[in-house]
Parts: sequence; structure tokens; C-alpha cells
Amino acid sequence: MKKNKLKNFLFIGTLIFSPPTYAEFVWVHFSHNKVATFFYDPSTLKENKHFKDILILANYTKPNRSGEHSVIVKQKFDCKRARYKIMRLESHALKNGKGPVITEYPGQKQWRPVVSSTPDSDLLKIICLK
Repeated sequence: MKKNKLKNFLFIGTLIFSPPTYAEFVWVHFSHNKVATFFYDPSTLKENKHFKDILILANYTKPNRSGEHSVIVKQKFDCKRARYKIMRLESHALKNGKGPVITEYPGQKQWRPVVSSTPDSDLLKIICLK
């Protein structure tokens, strides 16, 4: 009985004195153009055969007309056919996906081809070669 009390005490003590953990994105830079700098979070990569889902962050060089400074996009890539579609999009009032959400876009049904020399083609090369 003393062992159970000690185990319970240690377990509760661990919960009380452990620092809280928060889910944080780890953004890795992969592309840049005149419009934005692009990042992806490798920990969000989900694979299903030749399809890959991933979260992308774009920090705009200048805010757009709606006041958006950044956008977080969940994108699905078809590595076999070099195409993609947006699954979800949220634009934000501050950089790095921070601040109030300005626009929410639920996603696309249609696939789009990945055009060479674009941020999408840069990311396709990275995630589809894994």
C-alpha cells in the first residue's frame, strides 16, 4: 500500500511541477520570391501512398489590400502527377500566422499542376524525394 501511495505522489508531483508543453510549429524556409517568403513544417507531413499533406506558411513582403501579412495553408501534393490542391487556408493580420484571422478558405476540389520554378515546385522536390 505504501508503494501505491508513493507512486501516486510521484505522479501528481510530476504533473504539478512539469512545465507546460505547447504545440509549436517549426517552420523551415524553402523558397522566396518578390511576393513572399515560404516555410513548411516537416512535423506536419502526412503520407498516403504518393499523396503528401503538409502545412505551409507564407509571410508576405508587403501586406495585401485586405491587410494580410501572412497565410497558413494545408496543401496536398500528388507526387506521382506533380499536382497539388489547397485543403485549407487562413490568412492573418500579422506575420508568421499570428494575429486575427482575416480570411478562411475551406479548400479546392480541383487539382492544379505544379509549375516549374515556383515555391510549389521547390516544396514538391523536397517532400516527394523523402
